[in-house]
Amino acid sequence: MSWAVVWMLSGVACVAIARAQGRSQLAWLLLGWVFGPFAVAFAVWLGPAAPKAPAYVSRPWPSEAPGFARKLPPPSPEVQAMLDRVSEKGWRIEGETDKWRVISPTGFTYTCYDKEALLGRLREQGLI
Repeated sequence: MSWAVVWMLSGVACVAIARAQGRSQLAWLLLGWVFGPFAVAFAVWLGPAAPKAPAYVSRPWPSEAPGFARKLPPPSPEVQAMLDRVSEKGWRIEGETDKWRVISPTGFTYTCYDKEALLGRLREQGLI
């Protein structure tokens, strides 16, 4: 009977250690019940769990990256006129020759990968 109490208390001790170390409490409860004081000693020996890596890494748009100082040639008069019409309506266009961002006045962003897709998106929104 006393062994059963020791094994049950070992499970509870493992849960407390697991909570403090950032580990799975249910798994350590079961390990404590199965292996008793040996699981408690092992849990203490392991130490805290390693921090988890983020699921994804957010990367800035190239023009937002620190130290970005690339000079682009000025746009042609035709393109400048289109940009002026778009900006008068509160929209912005950012990008280069192979990737464009069209940003609405509310902050919604469309990404276009070629000039035709960009022009199509602007026509769809009634901007040109």
